Amino acid sequence: MQELVRLATEAEDERVRSVCLLAVLDRAGVRPIDFDANKEKDEWPKFNPRDYSPRELDVIETALRLMLRPKPVTAGPAVPKITEPSVED
Repeated sequence: MQELVRLATEAEDERVRSVCLLAVLDRAGVRPIDFDANKEKDEWPKFNPRDYSPRELDVIETALRLMLRPKPVTAGPAVPKITEPSVED
């Protein structure tokens, strides 16, 4: 079991990791949950602006505009220039 856990966390091949992880979960009694895309779609409520006050709609609009605003290009952190050490004879 310890070897399965080690392989599930450290193996280089993704396929080995997934098989080992499923084996560990199976031995632990954990069953994977089947994903149903149709059920997932039904759980999200649709946006209805009538559910919000004018003030709340302004806040929502401001937040959406902030998310859509292009991000400014900034310089990354300064990287120190590496120089060869001088050799003095």
